[in-house]
Amino acid sequence: MAILAVITRAGSPCYCYRTRNSARNRNPMAKKSLSTYERGVISRYYKHLDEIMLSKISAMVTELYLAKTAEKKRQLWNRVYKAMINLKIKPAIINHIMKSKDVEILAKNLQDWLSGKR
Repeated sequence: MAILAVITRAGSPCYCYRTRNSARNRNPMAKKSLSTYERGVISRYYKHLDEIMLSKISAMVTELYLAKTAEKKRQLWNRVYKAMINLKIKPAIINHIMKSKDVEILAKNLQDWLSGKR
């Protein structure tokens, strides 16, 4: 066991103890394996990732209609772009939507995507 002296902002030393295993204890999740339940949760998340992304885009369409500032609209369009990439939408469609930045075009495409046409 080693004693470490750390100087605080006030200038006074603060002493703490360091054991041999303290480096391993910094990240307690490092060697822990996932339980069956945790693996199931993660598996279901990735299984339904398309549905999750579509619902996020749907919410962003609503936010884009209501957005008042140019900065908010820019942030929302960036998020829409990333979500479309995650959905593996055809690049030509992504480029068309992003070039026009028309919420109605995005909403019409979203309806197609929700009906299964991608």
